[in-house]
Amino acid sequence: MCNGHAAACDQPHPTDPEKLICNCEHNTCGHHCETCCQGYIQKPWRPATEESANACERECICPFSMHKIETLGMRSKVSVNLLSYIRTR
Repeated sequence: MCNGHAAACDQPHPTDPEKLICNCEHNTCGHHCETCCQGYIQKPWRPATEESANACERECICPFSMHKIETLGMRSKVSVNLLSYIRTR
């Protein structure tokens, strides 16, 4: 129901008191944690798995985001450090 991005769903739905809203984690938003929160779009949203939280990451303030790098097929050649700068390996 919460795409693996919430440990609990205990907030009442604003229009349907019979439904509950997820307490989203991993920088996800939405009633069912179905999207990345604003500003956390470094990588496309994915549901969590047992192996990975697939957390949404803060958007890179640089010429290339990781999504653009993956689209260009350059992921193995670059990495993003904690300051969101891109460096070549």
